[in-house]
Amino acid sequence: MQKLEYTGIAPKEYLEKKKKGLVVMSKVGDSFAQEVKKFDPETGELSKPEIYAVSLETMQAKKKALQQEIADIDLVIADMLALDAKKE
Repeated sequence: MQKLEYTGIAPKEYLEKKKKGLVVMSKVGDSFAQEVKKFDPETGELSKPEIYAVSLETMQAKKKALQQEIADIDLVIADMLALDAKKE
């Protein structure tokens, strides 16, 4: 299975930070970017944000790969349950 790269912060982290107002998604031309707020650990003051390029195509490919993996897992589970059913 091909390993796909996500060129931004992890989706779960993105959603958590978005709720807190710590990340903003923006469109730059035909591309997308995530701007993640950062704070100085000593002073707590806002420092220079981290900016990540995010590819829509990469995200769509990752979603498709995960959907296929779920379908494969469903087939394995079905085989396992079929063996349990034969015992009864």
